[in-house]
Amino acid sequence: MSTTQNSNIEVIAPDGDFIIKAGGQNGAQFKVSSTCLRAVNIALRSHLDLYLPLQPQGSREINFPKDHPDATREMLQMLHLRPSSAQVNVWPASKIREFAGTLKRYDLVHHLRYQAHAILLEWFRNSDTESSPIVCGDIVAAAYLLDHKAAFLRATRQLMRLCPGDLKDLAMEQCGLSLPIKVLSQLEASREAAYDCVTYAMRGLLGDICKECAVVEYNVVFEHARRQFEPEVWPPSLSGDDAVSLQAIIDKTKTFPKLSVETGCMKHRHEKIVDFEGQAAQAERLSNGLCLACVQAFKVGSSADCNDPAHLD
Repeated sequence: MSTTQNSNIEVIAPDGDFIIKAGGQNGAQFKVSSTCLRAVNIALRSHLDLYLPLQPQGSREINFPKDHPDATREMLQMLHLRPSSAQVNVWPASKIREFAGTLKRYDLVHHLRYQAHAILLEWFRNSDTESSPIVCGDIVAAAYLLDHKAAFLRATRQLMRLCPGDLKDLAMEQCGLSLPIKVLSQLEASREAAYDCVTYAMRGLLGDICKECAVVEYNVVFEHARRQFEPEVWPPSLSGDDAVSLQAIIDKTKTFPKLSVETGCMKHRHEKIVDFEGQAAQAERLSNGLCLACVQAFKVGSSADCNDPAHLD
């Protein structure tokens, strides 16, 4: 933990020679070592060499008003080889996103990759059932900024499957602003495709058309599914006041027994087997998450569209 020099300055390095201010007027001040920070990488050294000479005569302060104080504190402690709060506490998703953004800004993702990846994976260990779109969106953004392929795949899968609501609404949240514009659109499209797949038998077969004479005739598939979900309305919605998660629909659909139905008109009867479990499995494949390597190459698609095993290395 940092010690306090006075009520306003937190001492990260007791032998520090200048002050970093983060977060503007109501932010925080940290006493740090320029020697230590200059040795980290070229990007950080360039920042110091650029801003320190611009300060008033005799001043040894740099003000970064756009930096988040808490994220800056954690970054500076790690760079000075001091204990971080991540060693004893699981960080909230918003803090992880801010931390990831700070590392990205100063080109420190590679330098602190082990610490950052451990923080991400610890969040998953404690929050694998989290269903808040904003919280999961923060983790998607953090995984993207930290270039963590497995975490990005897992986070996008969790966002699609566990979080009800319109994912495009995240576009104006901080997590959405940290992501390429196509990512949220693709997440919404992939989830909708999975939803269409898992509810196809209940919606598409409701009015099955006889190919021989184009007559539409009601069949028992929809009624079968509706009875399974009583007293709920089928199919449930992914957004709105009564929204449910895609995973809840998939899990319920897996419990439906196969159903043999006759389709077509009275003259042209055809027997069809409705495999609900198979449709649920296909929906899981479609909502398995996004491939980070494809996103970075501007080839945005679900993991189901990516067949390159190297992309998950």
